Amino acid sequence: MTLDLDTLEDVLEGDSAAVWRRLIDRVHDVCGAAIDGDVAKAIREREQEVGELDDLISTSAWDLWNAFQTGVPRTSDELKTFWKRPHVGKAILILDGLSMRELPHLIKGASDHGLKVLTNKVTASEIPPETDPFAAALGFSSRSALSGAPKSPFFPDAKTTVTDMDWGSCTKLLTPDPHWIVWHKMPDDRIHGLENDGDALGRLSRELAVEFSGDAFWELVLKLTTGRALVITSDHGYACGGAFFEMPEGPTEFLRETFKGRRSLRGDGDLGNGSPPLVMVLQTSDGPYRLAIGRRKWKVPGGFPKLTHGGLTIFEVLSPYVEISR
Repeated sequence: MTLDLDTLEDVLEGDSAAVWRRLIDRVHDVCGAAIDGDVAKAIREREQEVGELDDLISTSAWDLWNAFQTGVPRTSDELKTFWKRPHVGKAILILDGLSMRELPHLIKGASDHGLKVLTNKVTASEIPPETDPFAAALGFSSRSALSGAPKSPFFPDAKTTVTDMDWGSCTKLLTPDPHWIVWHKMPDDRIHGLENDGDALGRLSRELAVEFSGDAFWELVLKLTTGRALVITSDHGYACGGAFFEMPEGPTEFLRETFKGRRSLRGDGDLGNGSPPLVMVLQTSDGPYRLAIGRRKWKVPGGFPKLTHGGLTIFEVLSPYVEISR
C-alpha cells in the first residue's frame, strides 16, 4: 500500500478525532480481510501496510497521539457498557495480547461453527498498553486477582478466572453461572516466549492461526455462548520489534539509558531532543507516563525484542472487539 493523497491530507490537516476514526477504519479494513494461503506471508504484508500509517503518525502527525485516549473508544469502556445491557447471561473472553492481526481467525471461526458475529470493531487499550492498566480500568487490582474472589463495581455478579490452561481444560473449568469473565494468557505467553526468535512474527502467526481455528478453542467459545452473549477482546496488542528501524547511535544512547529494553516508564522526565520527538508524555488514570513513539528500536543487551508491547504504535494500542452470539 502507498498512502494516497486523501489519507495524507486527512491525517495532516483533519480534526484529530475524525482522523483517528479514519485511521482505525483503515486498519480494520486491512487486518479484517480473510486470509487465504500462507498466513505468515499475509500477516507480513499487513504489517507493512499498517506500518506506513504508523510511520506517518510517529513523524509528521505525531501530535495525534495526544488525542488517542479521547479519539478511539476504549476497550474497558465498551466492556462496561456491554455488561449493563439486559442480557440473560454475559461473558467476556480476554485473550491477553491478541492483536488486530488475529481478527480474521475469530470471524472465520465463528462462521464455521454456526455462530453469529453481532459486533466487529476496533477498540483502544489503556495507556500504556500493558496488562495492569487494563485490569485497573476494569476495576480489578491486577490480572491475577481474577483467580480469587474479586469484586469490581463495573461487573457485578461476574464469575472470574485467569488461566493459562489448554482450551479443553479451560472449557471444563466453566460452571453454569450466568455471567463469566475469562482472562486467558494466550497469546501473550507465546509473544514473550518468541521475543528473541529470528522469525518471531512468522512463527507466532502460524501458531495463532492453528490455535484460533481449532475445535478446542471453539468448544470453549460455544460453551461461553450457551445462554450468554460473548465478547472476545484483548487488553493490548503487540508490535513486531524485529521490523522496527534501527536508530543511530546518538538517539540510541538516550533511548537505551531511558527505557533499557522497555517502551514505557511511569512518570515524566527527559524526552530527549529528537524532532519529531522519539518520546512523549501522556497523562493516564495512573499519572503521567513516558512512552516511546513509533517503530524504532535501539541496541540493548541481548538484542531488542522481536515482539514487544508498551509503546505507541498502532498494533500495540488497538484491539479487536468481537461480540458473538448463538
